[in-house]
Amino acid sequence: MSRINFGAADFSAEDYVYGLCDIPDITLADIQAQQERLKRHTETNSLALRANVNKNYANFIETAKETSNILLCRGHLGACMRVRSFHLCGLALVIRCTLPFPHPVLICCCAFRSPPAVLP
Repeated sequence: MSRINFGAADFSAEDYVYGLCDIPDITLADIQAQQERLKRHTETNSLALRANVNKNYANFIETAKETSNILLCRGHLGACMRVRSFHLCGLALVIRCTLPFPHPVLICCCAFRSPPAVLP
């Protein structure tokens, strides 16, 4: 028997079975051999599919963990940046108070932030 590609886009199970039955000198042993071949092929594909699903699921879980960690890091970095900005604005206010003239960079630094409480 010729090799059949069961995964081909144009494969038809019905045409395969009818074609098998139309062979004039086919024996019961030939049909049983084809049935066994199909069974092995099905089991092989099933195992491969299961392994592929498990691998993809493991990759999905790993990617979800990485994404979660990245988002957590982004949150921590944002908080850190807010604290640093707060400290820089406070420092800018201290420096601005000690300078005899307003420095444009320091004024620009704190233009969009509410100033921290002034210490006595």
